Amino acid sequence: DTQVHLTTQAATKIFRMEHDYASQRVHLSAETGSYVEYLPDPLIPFKGSRFYQRTEVTVAPGATVVIGDTLTAGRLARGERHAYRVLATDLHIGRPDGTPLAIDTLRLVPGQPAGGVLGPAVFAGHDHV
Repeated sequence: DTQVHLTTQAATKIFRMEHDYASQRVHLSAETGSYVEYLPDPLIPFKGSRFYQRTEVTVAPGATVVIGDTLTAGRLARGERHAYRVLATDLHIGRPDGTPLAIDTLRLVPGQPAGGVLGPAVFAGHDHV
């Protein structure tokens, strides 16, 4: 039986970019009888940034996985509240045979109508989720 607590050294800062986008991919596997915690420090999207993150988790029967993600509204002390261009994340949790257990997709584009990033389904007036 294996147990692991995996995190990052610091918050992930997503810098401004003129072209293209920054990306991050995380793949975790948990074998039968293992316990895996993946709790990275927050994502901080800077003004003008574009970011895509994909997290893939493979969970064998009898394994336990705890996963969390924290997103901030930006560099608040600099007045950069939701000043990023796009922030997109995909989370896929599945069995080794490919059977999906959970899929979560998030697409944030500040300034879009219909509640946008401040609506009740996303930040709901908070600066961290």
